[in-house]
Parts: sequence; C-alpha cells; structure tokens
Amino acid sequence: MTWLLRRQLRGFGWRIAIAHLLLFASVAAVVSVVVLRTIPTVLPEQQALSVRGPVMVAVVVVLAATVALAATISALLLRSTYRVIGDITRGARAVAAGQLEGRIYVPPSGQSRDAALAFNRMSSALRIKLNDLEQEKDTLSTLIATMSEGVVHLVGSDVVAFANPAAEALFSTPLTPGRRFIEVVRDYEIHQLLGRCLDTRASQQAVLEVGPQQKYVAVTVSPVVYEDDKAGDAASVLLVFHDLTEVRRVERSRREFVANVSHELRTPLTTVKAAVDTLQDGALEDRAVAIGFLKRINSEVDRMTNLVADLLELSRLESGHVVPHRTPLDLALLIQEAVERFAMPAAQNEVTLRHLVSDAAPQVSADADMLRQVLSNLLDNAIKYTAPSGSVEVSARTANGNAVVTVADTGQGIPREHVPHVFERFYKVERARREGGTGLGLAIVKHIVQAHGGDVFVESQEGAGSTFVFTLPLE
Repeated sequence: MTWLLRRQLRGFGWRIAIAHLLLFASVAAVVSVVVLRTIPTVLPEQQALSVRGPVMVAVVVVLAATVALAATISALLLRSTYRVIGDITRGARAVAAGQLEGRIYVPPSGQSRDAALAFNRMSSALRIKLNDLEQEKDTLSTLIATMSEGVVHLVGSDVVAFANPAAEALFSTPLTPGRRFIEVVRDYEIHQLLGRCLDTRASQQAVLEVGPQQKYVAVTVSPVVYEDDKAGDAASVLLVFHDLTEVRRVERSRREFVANVSHELRTPLTTVKAAVDTLQDGALEDRAVAIGFLKRINSEVDRMTNLVADLLELSRLESGHVVPHRTPLDLALLIQEAVERFAMPAAQNEVTLRHLVSDAAPQVSADADMLRQVLSNLLDNAIKYTAPSGSVEVSARTANGNAVVTVADTGQGIPREHVPHVFERFYKVERARREGGTGLGLAIVKHIVQAHGGDVFVESQEGAGSTFVFTLPLE
C-alpha cells in the first residue's frame, strides 16, 4: 500500500516538474518569437540581419537560463514534497507495525504541512482507539477469567480458542488452545448439543451431568456469526456452563429436611393419637393402664418439644445471625461441671465417666451457655452409645494456638461410610434410629463451634469407640 502511494506521488511530482519546465520554456519561446519579429520592423534590413545573430544567442541563453531556473525551482519543490512523502511512507510502515507513538516532520507551510499534520492526527487517533480497545479487552478478559460460569470458545466448530479457569475446573483438565474439544471433553451429550447448534445456527440449551465428578450444569451453546458473513455461517461457537450442583444439593437437602421433620413428628403424634384413642375407648377407667398411657403421651410430647427446640436452635445458628456472647472462661471448670451433670446418667448405664483436665487448662473467650450445650450433646451421645463397663473420657489441651477439647468413648463406634455425614442434620446411624433422638445434636455442635471460629471433627472405628474433637481459639 505504501509502495503504491509513493509511486503515485512520485509520478505526480515529476508531472509537476515537467509542467514547470514546459511553462517556462513556452514563455521563453513566445518572448523569443516576439523579439525576432519585432527587430525587422524597428531596424533597417541590413542592420536587422547583423543584430539577429546576437539576439538569437541571447534568446537561447535566456531560454537556457529560464529552463535551468525552472528545473531548480521544481527540484526544490520536489525535494520538500519528497521529504514529506518519505516521512509519510515511513510513518505508514511504522503504524502498520503497531508503532503509533512516532510523529513525522511538519513543514512550516504549504500543502505538505497539511498532509503531515493530517497524518500525525490520524496516528494519534489510532493510538487512542487502540488503547481504548486494549483496555476493553483487558476488562473483558478479567471479567471472563473471574466468572463462576465456565466459558469455552471454539473455532472451526471444534478447536479450543479460549477457556476460562472455571471451565477447566469443571472438567478437571486444562483446555489448551489449539486442541480439539472432543479430545479433551469426551461427553456425548455436549457434542450432540454442539452438532445441533452448528446444523441449525441457533442456540441450544440443556441441563446435563458433566465432568469426572458428575456435576449438574446448565449448558448453553451459541453460534458466533459476524456481521460481514452474508451467508450466516457460524465462524465459531461459544459454550457457557452454569454449575447447578449446589442448587441441586440445597434443593435435595430441603426435601430431605421436610421429609425428616415430617417423619420425626409423625411418629410421636401417632403414638399420642393411639394412646388418646385407647383412653377414650375405656382404658381411662383402669387407673393403672391410664397412668401408663399418660406417661407415654408425656414422653412423646417431651420428644416433640425437644425436636422443635432443636430445630429452632439450629435455624438460628444456620442463619448466621447468632453472635456468641464471649466472656473469659476456664475450660477446666466448665468441663468439670459437665462431667458432674452427667455423672448420674453414666452411672445408670454403668459407664465410667472421667475428665483429664489439669488446673492449668487453657483459657478461652467464648459463650458459656453455648459451650455447655456442645459438651452436653457430645457427652449425651457418648454415654448413650457406650455399652456397660465402658468408659467416656474428656480432656483439654493446647495446640497450634487453639484449645483442643476431646470427648472419647469405648462404645460401638461409627461405620466408616457414615463418618463423613455425622454432623449433617437429621443424619442417623441405624442404631441411633433405634435409640431415638432428634438427629440434630451434632449439627448444632458443629454450628456452635464454627460460630466461635473453631472446628470439629470425629475419628471412629466400628467396634472400637469414637473420639470427637473440637477446637477453640485461645483467649
């Protein structure tokens, strides 16, 4: 392009020079003709003949001088013009190479000055536009890179051009540009969507299970058609993956929660209804039988009351609005109180209950009532599921800047497949279902400990007992 421009301008410059020469030569020729024709009219013939020779010499000299002057002037004009043309040519090459900071020389006057100024303005405008485009590109790249949705751009219908980190995390594999998508993501349903999108030139949507972890995702496949593509062919395809796994998990948890609450309430209500019907049918007349049914009714009402209380407490804790009322606490004293409170239930179950906490137990800043509930729930479970002649032991120590409290028992232990779920609400191991309880105690323990900035976990082996451990930041 720059070569063609320069060629055209060069031809135009030579045309100007030739025009100048022809103009001056024409003027000199006209003057010569006029002088030669005037001489015979003003001088005698003999004298005119003698003068004609020198006059012709003078005319030739003047004509040569005129031509030389015209050539000099044209050369000077062309030199200035060629300098600007050369600068514009070099500037155009620099612009084509992406160097937009440079400027060309601006003559003091003339049309060359206007051309140089116009070129410099064009270069500045291009630099500003490219900077704006670069900023928009960086902003868009940052936005796509930080999106929670996975984004994959395919060119040529199946070659990866771009993939953001969320997409790579979804498929647990790097989506390297240049690789075929079908070689990286071997999912038949996604490739069916991709094929339908390319065939129909229309967006396709579906909810699928994808990736090695079988995550639920909403997949949208859209063709990218450029404005100058008159045929409407998709030059590339954009895939967007929205992870619905957590939404599905919450929905499943909600359904399970409703089902569990309904089940836990239905059982005592059924028992109460049966006892009332029996009393109405005549059992009320037999005092001993009536008292037995009333005790059962009272027990089931207490069970429902405890369930509702636990549900309300768990709801408060899960809402995140419960802030522990922290005060300096002596863990040794708090543990001793809890052990004394459960001494009688332990004795009734023939379980040895002891604590191994020295007077130098760690001091913590915590809500006393909440910690009492944590210790009560853990001790109640430990005693309930420990066979006679077994033992339950409570200890406290300091480790890694935390107070560590341990409740260990020699009970039946928890099967390995149930260990990861014991802190879920309403989750019960089979024997726990036989023993009763709301199934919310350990969930409450987890939320109370986490509200204090600590953590809770369990180690258990079936037939060898369980050890529950929770940590609290030191005061």
